[in-house]
Amino acid sequence: MHILPLAPLLYARFIWWVIWSATEEMTYNGYALPRLIAITRSRALSVAVVAFFFALQHSFLMLAGWRFGIYMFLTFVPLSVAMLLAYLRIRRLPPLIVAHYLMDLSNVWFLYQLG
Repeated sequence: MHILPLAPLLYARFIWWVIWSATEEMTYNGYALPRLIAITRSRALSVAVVAFFFALQHSFLMLAGWRFGIYMFLTFVPLSVAMLLAYLRIRRLPPLIVAHYLMDLSNVWFLYQLG
């Protein structure tokens, strides 16, 4: 548990995660996935590749050793696939950005406490 002063805590909860959630969704769903589908002509392969890198990025959220990193990677693979398939179904980023933000916000609540 990290104890943060009020200003960094508010920044982490309400500014950083909004920006980062939108950035990740636009990068993986809005940019990488459609282009890989066009290049490979395979939705399954494209989802697998993008999900791999999405999960790999999230496996480094906490530098708590390689075992925890593998655990985080395996935890994020199904979530990444689900988010990518949701995008392919609805073809809209705003609902996914909001969902991503809410998931990230819940992580902040678990990782930090007001000091």
